[in-house]
Amino acid sequence: MDIALLRTFLEVARSRHFGKAAETLFVTQSAVSARIKLLESTLGVALFERKRNDIRLTPSGMRLRKHAETIVKGWDRARLDVALDPESSDSLSVGCVVDLWAILVRDWCVALRRSDPKIVLQVDVQPTEILNQRLVSGVLDMVFLFEPAQIPDLTLKQVAEVPLIMVSSLTGLSAPDAVEQDYYMVDWGTSFAEQHTEHFPDVSAPSGRLGSGALALDLLLRLGGTAYLPEQMVMTDLEAGTLYRVESAPVIERFVYAVYKPAAQSRRAMKTALDTIKDTVVTQETLKAQNALERIRHLAFHDPLTGLANRLLFHERLAHAMIRVKRREELLGVMLIDLDGFKEVNDRWGHAAGDKLLVQVAERLSSSLRKSDTIARLRGDEFAILVEGIKSISEGEDIARKTLLALRDPFALDAGEAEVTGSHGIVFFPFADDELSTLMAQADAAMYEAKRCGRDRYRLFEDGTEVS
Repeated sequence: MDIALLRTFLEVARSRHFGKAAETLFVTQSAVSARIKLLESTLGVALFERKRNDIRLTPSGMRLRKHAETIVKGWDRARLDVALDPESSDSLSVGCVVDLWAILVRDWCVALRRSDPKIVLQVDVQPTEILNQRLVSGVLDMVFLFEPAQIPDLTLKQVAEVPLIMVSSLTGLSAPDAVEQDYYMVDWGTSFAEQHTEHFPDVSAPSGRLGSGALALDLLLRLGGTAYLPEQMVMTDLEAGTLYRVESAPVIERFVYAVYKPAAQSRRAMKTALDTIKDTVVTQETLKAQNALERIRHLAFHDPLTGLANRLLFHERLAHAMIRVKRREELLGVMLIDLDGFKEVNDRWGHAAGDKLLVQVAERLSSSLRKSDTIARLRGDEFAILVEGIKSISEGEDIARKTLLALRDPFALDAGEAEVTGSHGIVFFPFADDELSTLMAQADAAMYEAKRCGRDRYRLFEDGTEVS
C-alpha cells in the first residue's frame, strides 16, 4: 500500500478538513479526495462520514487510525535505518510523555549526543497509550514513562525519582487552605491519586483537572492558583518569587521508568543510552545540590524581601572598600537612610502593604545609583548605601540628592497611594574614623540629625555631632 495514502488519511483525520489537509501536505484538494477514495476502495470500507463543514471518522476509520500511525512511523524508522550514514554507529528511537521532556529526557538527549555523536537519535513526545503501542510494534526502541503498564516481554527499569511539591501563586498558604482555593488537580497517575486522597480525604472539587504538569504551570502563572508539580519544573519560578512552595504540604514521590524490549539491550546504542541515563540523573542531582548551596549562600548575604545586600554583606564590602580607598586616594561615602512615615503605612494598611512599599523603595533607590554602588537593607525601614570612587564631597552630595528625589513621588499600593520620604545621614572616609563600627555610628548620628531638622533631607556628619 502507498504510504502517501495513509499519511493523507491521518492528516484528514487530524484536521477534519480536506482543504487544510491539502495545505499541510502541499497537494491539491482534489488529490486529497482522490487518495481517500482510493484508500476506501482498497479496504472496502468508508473511513469518513462527510457532512457539510464536518468530517468525522467512521468506526472503521477509528480502528484504522492506530494501525496507520504505526505503519507510517515504522516506515519512517525503516527509511532512517536504511539511509544511515556509514560513519554513524546506530540509530535509536525513543519516546516520552510531555512532562518528562523538560524534567529528564532533554538533558539525557544532550548527554547522549555528547557521549556518542554517531548515534542518530529520534525522539517522539506522545501520550502513554501511543508510546506503549509504538514500543510493542517496534517503532520505538525505548520509552520514558511515569507509570508504565505491565506488558509482557517488556523490561521496566526505574531511572529517576521526581518529587512532586505543592506550589501556589500565593504566599503563606497552609496545605488545607491551598487545596480549597483555585486548586488544579494534575493527573500524575493512580499512585499519586491514592496518596493525594490519603493526605486530603475531604478536599472539595478542584477548579480544574489537567493531564499535564506543563499545562498546570502555565495556568498558575497566568491565572494564579495551586497545584502539585515536579520540583525540577518549578525551581526557576520559586527562585524568582512568581510561585511559592506550600511548606506544610507533603511531598509525593513519582518514579520515572525506562521501558524497552529485553533483546534491545544487546545493541551498543541501547547500552550507551542506559548508561547515559545514570550519568544524567547523577548530574541533575549534583546541580540540584549546587543550586541549593548557592541559594543558601545568597540568603546568608541578601535580604529575602527586597533582594538587596543585607547588613553582613554591606559591612564586608565596606571593610574592603576602606582598604582600597587609602590606596587610590579617593573618597567613599556611607549613607544611612531611614524612611519617614513608614510606620503610618504599616499601622494604616498592614504589614503586607509595608512589605510592598519596601520593595518599591529598594527598586527606586537602586535605579538612582551607579552600578558600582552598593545598596543594602539593614533592618526594618533602614537602608544603607556605599558610594565608592568619588573625588569630592560634593559628588557624594549629588548622589544623596538623587536618592532623596527618587523617594518623593507617591508609592502605589493595593489600598491606595502612600507618601514616604527619606532622612539621610552621610559620612565620608577617610575623613571619618578608621573603625567600621564608629563609621556606621557616625552615619547613624547624621541621619537622626536630618530627622530632627525636618526629615526628607540629608545631613553630613560633623565633629561635635552626638554619636550614640
